[in-house]
Amino acid sequence: MKKPFKIRSELIPPRGAKAVGTHTDGRVIYEMKDRLDPRATKKTPLLDPTTGDPMWKKNPATGEPMYPLLRAIAVRRDYRFVLERNGRGGVSLQENFEPSKKEVASMRAAREREVFGVDLAHEAVSRGLSAADMLDMLSGGKKIPSPNQPPPDVQYPWDRKGGHWTLSDGSKFRGSRAAAEDAEALIDPSVMPPPQPETGPDAAAILDGVEITIPPEEIGAAAGANFDNAPTTQGYGD
Repeated sequence: MKKPFKIRSELIPPRGAKAVGTHTDGRVIYEMKDRLDPRATKKTPLLDPTTGDPMWKKNPATGEPMYPLLRAIAVRRDYRFVLERNGRGGVSLQENFEPSKKEVASMRAAREREVFGVDLAHEAVSRGLSAADMLDMLSGGKKIPSPNQPPPDVQYPWDRKGGHWTLSDGSKFRGSRAAAEDAEALIDPSVMPPPQPETGPDAAAILDGVEITIPPEEIGAAAGANFDNAPTTQGYGD
């Protein structure tokens, strides 16, 4: 009976590995010096054992040499790695875990830009400046229109790219140009006049949450002879 396969979940380094630091993600960085690489990483010419000269692959028909024969050999080198699970129940050495110099410079520049933006925002707020003030100062006092606002001489519907439009009443619309032009036509006063606000005596009656007080003389004039200005508190049958 075969013994059950035991999955090793511990990240145990190989014998002779020395911890030299910690990666940014918390993994331990190990080093091993002058260790044999099990892979064939170097190729050398194959020598003739009798003469010691390099051997060549020859053309079987003419006997002319075509290309030198090489043999791959393993070399000794230094290792710098972290450990990670390989997904098959084992642990593997990961050597390409450190970013390149170009990647480090890019990350440092991105971090510096982020810090600069935060510092600039704090300094502007402390001086009572808004983002529009900063843009006006950088442009020499010239007003810079916002890309989200239509220019003064725009023809509606205003194309905001990507199928997004702004209509003349300030509303947003999404669709084709033809559909946006139809939507703009519906709000044109010459096609469909906008609703006018109520200004008559009944205007207050349609307002939600507004208390309406009608003078008694107006109620009496409307009720005529049936209006009793001083009703009694007695009920029927008294």
